[in-house]
Amino acid sequence: MLDDGRIPLGPGESIARVITVERRNGFDGEVKLSVRGLPKGVQALESSVPAGWKQANLVLTAAADAPMDIRDVQVVGTAMITGLDRRSHAIKRTAKPFETFGEGGQTNYSPVRTATVAVGEGSDLILECAPKELTLHPGESITIKVKITRNNYKGPLELNVIVWNLTQRLNKLPEGVVLDELQSKTSLGENETDGQVTLRALPHAVPFENQQMVVLGQITYNRVFMTRVAAPFRMTVARTEAAAIQR
Repeated sequence: MLDDGRIPLGPGESIARVITVERRNGFDGEVKLSVRGLPKGVQALESSVPAGWKQANLVLTAAADAPMDIRDVQVVGTAMITGLDRRSHAIKRTAKPFETFGEGGQTNYSPVRTATVAVGEGSDLILECAPKELTLHPGESITIKVKITRNNYKGPLELNVIVWNLTQRLNKLPEGVVLDELQSKTSLGENETDGQVTLRALPHAVPFENQQMVVLGQITYNRVFMTRVAAPFRMTVARTEAAAIQR
């Protein structure tokens, strides 16, 4: 499932969407993600739904010189399974795109026929973060510095690591990883350009490697948050020495 079939972005901008996998028949392996039919100058950053996970971030990035264009695309998940002949086979599934709409104070999903990527003529906001690759050991924290380039939008901005669409929370952080709100600066006023997000791995954090993560820029529209832009980074939670020895 693709959480939102509308994927607009401008030159130099990145945007994130959430992919949810419905696992069947005991399959619990990795699902690699790819996108077919992207406009010129737009790429999908390498991403996958790790073994045992149900969700992952899909991040699209437009080059600084990406021309205006609009294309229908397909998000494809590829997994390797072992057949009755004991050989590995690749299976591919196309993510079903959805749209969200509000009714009766709730956010609802409605399936749509296509997912569409549109490159506009400019970007209101561009987010960059550092470091772009980080490793946490259980019990450690790390601060990600966020730089905002403001073009047409000068108003307040919220930083987040959770994808929201209207009032609906669409994903969550990996198990045992939390946002340290006291050490973060996520609420930016008019024309502010610097923020930070601090992530902490709890002692019981489940290890994983090189997963695609994002810091999101969100603005308020009619009193609800709308995600506008993303700054991608890759994250690893290292195994404890005790866990490594047990392996």
